[in-house]
Amino acid sequence: MRIITRSEQWLGDVVIRETGDIEALVEMAISNNVSITNRLNPNTSLSPIQPRSRRVMNYYNINEIHPATSLEQDIKRSGGIGQMTIKLTFIVSS
Repeated sequence: MRIITRSEQWLGDVVIRETGDIEALVEMAISNNVSITNRLNPNTSLSPIQPRSRRVMNYYNINEIHPATSLEQDIKRSGGIGQMTIKLTFIVSS
């Protein structure tokens, strides 16, 4: 059975839900040839790996928890110093 990602998820979100242990992150990344730092596109299909903690997995499944903790959109929306510009009228005084 394949794992289908949701909006705003990164690989760590998927790993904790599907294996029950964040330490499986590197193994999941290698087996699916994906980066551990990038946000995953919604509906990306991933191959599962061996579960590590059934107790944690059951908690997520029973409570229908689907973590989506990517901050990429929040950073893009906030603007910040990367969005600021200096106009021609900018004067530095001493």
